[in-house]
Amino acid sequence: MGQYYCQVEEWLLTANTWKKLASDKSGELSIYVHTEESKLSVQKNNRMINITNDQTSFTIDCVIDSQSSDTSGFEVTWFKVQEEGPLTMFSARHDGTLHSAIPDKNLLFGRPLATHYKLTVLQISPTDIGQYYCQVEEWLLTANTWKKLASDKSGELSIYVHTEESKLHVQKNNRMINITNDQTSFTIDCVIDSQSSDASVFEVTWFKVQEDGPLIMFSARHDGTLHSAIPDKNLLFGRPLATHYKLTVLQISPTDIGQYYCQVEEWLLTANTWKKLASDKSGELSIYVHTEGDSKKQTDPLGTALGVTIPLICFLVLVIILLLIKDHKRNSELKKKKDSLWAENNPLTPLPEGTCVAEDHS
Repeated sequence: MGQYYCQVEEWLLTANTWKKLASDKSGELSIYVHTEESKLSVQKNNRMINITNDQTSFTIDCVIDSQSSDTSGFEVTWFKVQEEGPLTMFSARHDGTLHSAIPDKNLLFGRPLATHYKLTVLQISPTDIGQYYCQVEEWLLTANTWKKLASDKSGELSIYVHTEESKLHVQKNNRMINITNDQTSFTIDCVIDSQSSDASVFEVTWFKVQEDGPLIMFSARHDGTLHSAIPDKNLLFGRPLATHYKLTVLQISPTDIGQYYCQVEEWLLTANTWKKLASDKSGELSIYVHTEGDSKKQTDPLGTALGVTIPLICFLVLVIILLLIKDHKRNSELKKKKDSLWAENNPLTPLPEGTCVAEDHS
C-alpha cells in the first residue's frame, strides 16, 4: 500500500563512453491493499453443566457459525481457565495433526461436521471443576503457503462436579450380649437400610474398639474377595441377603469382651473404573463374656433377693408360731387359775350326820 512512480534517464554511448543526456519522472500510482472484514464467527453462548454420580464425562463443543472462505482450514485449541492464565488442553491443527497438552488426562477428540469440533473429558473427577472454552483460527492455503485469516473465541462452558447426597444408611442400633458358659459364638450383624444406586456394590469391614484405635478384624471387599486381618481367630463370614452381612466369632473367650461395629463403603463401577460413592458406620455391639469363675464372683440380684427374703419369711413364721404357742399356754394357765378361784369362793356345804343319800338303783 502506497504511491509508486518511475524515473527515466537517457544515456548515450559515444567513443566507448556513456553520457547522460536527460532525466524525467513519471506520474504516481497509488496502491491500496484492501483486506475484507473477517467472516469467521464461533458460537459464544455460555453453558453450565452439573456433573452427578451417574455421569462419567462431559463434552466441550466448538461450533463455527460462519467463515471467510469456503476453502478455509481451521485450527481449534481447547483451554481451561486458570488464575495464572489459560491452560492449553488439546489442539486440532490446521494441517490435520492432533496434539494433547495433558498426556495423563483421558481426552477424546471428535469432528462430527466440518464446522463442529468437540473434545470429551473422560473419567471426570472433582479436579475438573472450572470453565472451558475453545479458540478457532482460520487459515487459507495460497501458493502452497498457509496464511492465517482470522481468529475467534467461543463462549465458556462451566463445569460443576456435583456429588449427590449419599443415600447409604447402615442400621445404627446399639446392642448388648451377655455370653454365658453354654454359648460358644456371637454374631456381628451389618444391615444396609438404603443405598445410593441400584447398581452399587459394598465393601464391609468389621472392627473391634480399642484404646489405641479400632482393630480391623475382617473385610468383605467390593471386588468379591475376603480378607481376615486376624488369622489366628476363628471367624465365619455370611451374607444371607444382598444387604445383610454378618461375621460370627467362634470359640469365644474372655478376650472377646468389648465393642464391635462394621464400616460399609458403597462403590459403583463406571467406565470400567471403580468409584467410591459413600461410607457409613453401624451401631456398636457390646459383648460381655461370663466364665464360671466370674459367675461365682458376681452377684445375681434375684438370687440375692431370694436368699434374703426366704430366710426372713421362715423366721417370721417361726416367731408367729412361737407367739401362738406362748399365747395358748398363757390362756390355759389363766383358765386353770380361774377354776381354782371359783372353788375357793364357793366352798361345798357338808351334809348333817346320819343323813343318808339314797342310791338310785333305777
